[in-house]
Amino acid sequence: MLDIGEPQRCQVLQHLILKNFLKGKERIKKVAEYVAKHYTDNVEPLGYKAFIVAVDREACALYKNALDAFLPAEYSEVVYTGNNNDSKLLKTFPRP
Repeated sequence: MLDIGEPQRCQVLQHLILKNFLKGKERIKKVAEYVAKHYTDNVEPLGYKAFIVAVDREACALYKNALDAFLPAEYSEVVYTGNNNDSKLLKTFPRP
């Protein structure tokens, strides 16, 4: 266990809970479906583009996979810096 005080322990716990919530499979699916519908109904007809910001690189990859279920794959791309220790999921997408 980390040698930190109770307030810091609570902050770490809150951070982990929030991160797990934001990367939950069902939540990502619902958000991706909503974003895809909003984009095709409101953004694309005006000729605009959009971007999504996620909590970390893994979440970026998870959202990309989820969006691809609702939009053509070429409608979105993942942009993050990779490294040699990346998981298989993170290595799925080309690095800039």
